[in-house]
Amino acid sequence: MRYIAQLDAMRAIAIMFVLINHTLPKSHPLFQLSDKVSGPDIFFTISGFLITALLLKDRKAVTLQRLTKPGVFLNFFVKRAFRIYPAYYLLVAVDCMLKGASAASYGNYLYFTSNFVIYQQQDWGPLSHLWTMAVEQQFYLLWPFVLVLLPRPWLPFAMALFVGIGLYSQRTLPTTGFSHVLPQTCFDALGLGALLAWVLIEKPQYFDKVYRGLCVLALSSVALMIGSSAFNLHPPLQQRTLVALLVVWLIGYFVSLGEKEGGVLNVVFTNKTLIFIGKISYGIYLYHLTVLYCSYPLLNRLNSYLPFYERCAYGYWVVETLLLIFALAWCSWKYVELPLNALSKYLVSKKTTPPRAAPAAV
Repeated sequence: MRYIAQLDAMRAIAIMFVLINHTLPKSHPLFQLSDKVSGPDIFFTISGFLITALLLKDRKAVTLQRLTKPGVFLNFFVKRAFRIYPAYYLLVAVDCMLKGASAASYGNYLYFTSNFVIYQQQDWGPLSHLWTMAVEQQFYLLWPFVLVLLPRPWLPFAMALFVGIGLYSQRTLPTTGFSHVLPQTCFDALGLGALLAWVLIEKPQYFDKVYRGLCVLALSSVALMIGSSAFNLHPPLQQRTLVALLVVWLIGYFVSLGEKEGGVLNVVFTNKTLIFIGKISYGIYLYHLTVLYCSYPLLNRLNSYLPFYERCAYGYWVVETLLLIFALAWCSWKYVELPLNALSKYLVSKKTTPPRAAPAAV
């Protein structure tokens, strides 16, 4: 499957919603929008789509004897480790030192269990946003084995089961304001992205019909979200599911468009700035809360010397902090993520490529 540049633009929009949610007051209209269209839900759906597409292609390589099943797992986990862990653990260590906290209070971040701790204690903790990273890692520990080891005819039923578990969990878990951090409540977003990838990889002949159905579901999702906001209605589906359906439709739209240009949506989602922000979105997401927390005392003191400070103090701080976050994320992408990603590809190619067959005797 070809690289879909618009997915990076979708990541950029998701990270903008996250930044809005963590910087603007709750009364602001953009905050209210970010509360409805949650950035993490966009990330989950994209992740379910991309990870499933990758693993299904590797499964085909196993069938063609170009790759072994252990090679698939090695390929997957090495790439994920090099992509995620270095910047992640660097952030955890730096945040712990800057806040002068005990290492024990950060232990759940080391093992990607912060979401369970948040739910158990009903408290967000020092790095609240890392619950999404915990959910992603828990998904990664399970999903490769489901896709590679299950018989092929069972795969769509397994994905549908994941969606069903997500829908059921959201309805039945106690509504405490923290239940959405548990992995099972995220399975619908991950599973919907996975189902679209399965159609594209395994049943491309049905994509047009599926896409037409997604158009109807996307319109229904928009109507339900507007109804719940404007008229205080309670839609039959949770907000996370409605957002996931919109994201899946968007991915389908860009796939159906192929290499063609044009269309209002495509003009927006092929914007080079958005695509670039999407490429560095991992770093933005990781570092933003630590920078927001640590920058305020220093910047507030420096800004007191600026004109109109009394009227624009908050505005100065937000703009300066966002610039710091973007600069740090770019450095992380350029000097940590890209080199390590290249190294992971080198290591994987050396370890998973099967040996060449000996030449036939003449």
